[in-house]
Amino acid sequence: MKSPLKNSTLETKAASELLKVIPKGSTVESLNLFTGDLEFSLCEYGNYVTGVTTRYVIYEFWHCMFENAPRVYDIVNSDNFKFEEDLFITLQENWAKFKDQYIRTALFFMLNRCSDTGMISCGSLSKENYNRVALANLKTFRKPLNFNLLHTDVNLNEHVERSTESEFRVVNVGKYNYNLFEYGKSYGLEETMIHHDKLLRLLTEKKEKTVLIYNRSNALLKHEALSSLNVKLINQYGNITDDPNSTTEVIIANF
Repeated sequence: MKSPLKNSTLETKAASELLKVIPKGSTVESLNLFTGDLEFSLCEYGNYVTGVTTRYVIYEFWHCMFENAPRVYDIVNSDNFKFEEDLFITLQENWAKFKDQYIRTALFFMLNRCSDTGMISCGSLSKENYNRVALANLKTFRKPLNFNLLHTDVNLNEHVERSTESEFRVVNVGKYNYNLFEYGKSYGLEETMIHHDKLLRLLTEKKEKTVLIYNRSNALLKHEALSSLNVKLINQYGNITDDPNSTTEVIIANF
């Protein structure tokens, strides 16, 4: 099932490698849910996936899509919902204030497709991804039968600290950073705060089988925690590589 959303930071080709270590029919808890592409790929291969998000607006988007996707499509495709470029920034700042959850969901989709990053509350206007293909994916979307949706109020690091009943836990992290300027930083409603150093160190301590997926980063590859973990480098095609220069993602596992 193709997701109607996009996100350049969380786009991943790691599914094929994950399927080599996650047997068919496994239960998987996938954290930092956003586009759903990774989670839906795992579902398609017979796994039972729980997509977890710490951000309520992401939970609400998928809840409405699972409950009544045709209604979301009808709103987006209606004459009263035509995109106006001069309102882009205003909508980024105010979309969550609309009272109807299906209007908010439709705006979430539109702003996601029109932002160059795929974020809802920030990003520069880029309409090239707001097209017929995106609308077709929205219209034909159906919830995978073996997918569950979960919202948690605790932050992602705290959630990883807790035990899980799932056989595997996957975190599609995205970009690595040092978290040097996080204090007082304002986050969009859809943005997830992750303390990367703590997450990597926590991975070395956890007994649950856990996999982190990161975008390639020289700083990440130098992190001391990786010396005691299973690290795979993958290229833009999702294949394992030994060449750091062709690496686009890093898969880090504690098993």
